[in-house]
Amino acid sequence: MDVASIILIGIGLSFDSLAASLTIGASGNNVTRKHIFRVAGSMAFFQTLTPLLGWLVGNHFKTIAEKYDHIIAIILLASIGGKMIYDGITHKDSENSNYATLPAIMLIGISIATSIDAFVIGITFGILRVNIFTAAVIIGIITFIFSVFGVYFGKKIGTKINDKIDIIGGIVLLGLGLKIFIDHTYF
Repeated sequence: MDVASIILIGIGLSFDSLAASLTIGASGNNVTRKHIFRVAGSMAFFQTLTPLLGWLVGNHFKTIAEKYDHIIAIILLASIGGKMIYDGITHKDSENSNYATLPAIMLIGISIATSIDAFVIGITFGILRVNIFTAAVIIGIITFIFSVFGVYFGKKIGTKINDKIDIIGGIVLLGLGLKIFIDHTYF
């Protein structure tokens, strides 16, 4: 597989991270460079790690991974999205919600949920004998760039729609989980 193909795969894998990063940035009140790089670093780390893990697991466990990855993703994204919706409904003051500074466990959960597809891609890379280290680094770099962009521009649009951003963000994360679930269940 050539580098151009890996770049296209990296772009495709990064869209979930982009959507989650937009949501995180839009719901943050005081988004700083530190917050942007924290979110982007987490997204990129897991998007780099999961293809490596998939490659290690190999073809032997492919059917198991494909059987449960969508369930894990929907549980993680529904939990976090549900909390965001709840916070948006119960907190009238938007200053109480700041997902750019969200707890590490929530950021890790979002990062894992948006990178589960990369695990299966890693298994595929193993079958195709792709240089996994090159592929994982390319995917990680693309995800980092997309996530920086997402948090930064999410903050720009968030100030305009701040009153309902937690609800919107929660719906986006629920939608991502549902998309992953439907894609893996029916396609």
